[in-house]
Amino acid sequence: MVNDHHERPQAAGGTDEDERQLCSGDHQNLHQISNMLMNPRRRGSVPDVAALTWPDPKARARALHYANEVVAWMIKKKDGALDRAAIQKIMIELPTPVKDMLHVMARDGKTSVAKLIADTVCGLVYRQYPALRPKAK
Repeated sequence: MVNDHHERPQAAGGTDEDERQLCSGDHQNLHQISNMLMNPRRRGSVPDVAALTWPDPKARARALHYANEVVAWMIKKKDGALDRAAIQKIMIELPTPVKDMLHVMARDGKTSVAKLIADTVCGLVYRQYPALRPKAK
């Protein structure tokens, strides 16, 4: 199974252009390594765990590079450097053909799938509940 990993997290404005495809195991391991890097008590064991997880030096270097990028974003989020305003992230499950078509529609509209879905959902909600629409500045 393949997962899309966003080099810049979606919560930080990452788009589909930021995606890198990783097998689900590598994706999970990447985030586990990132969490280990954030923990001073576990940080020292990262090289050994990475060597066992990715025996190929090039794959290991690429994974550690991605893990360090995840850590950088985690630190920004922790320090409040990411302005989240009143935005909440949700996860939805879609049939594969629908997800594939959303990628095509987003590419045609020169936007991200996340923005396409958000704009569509917000449009539906604002039509039903106009009072929720943000006031123009």
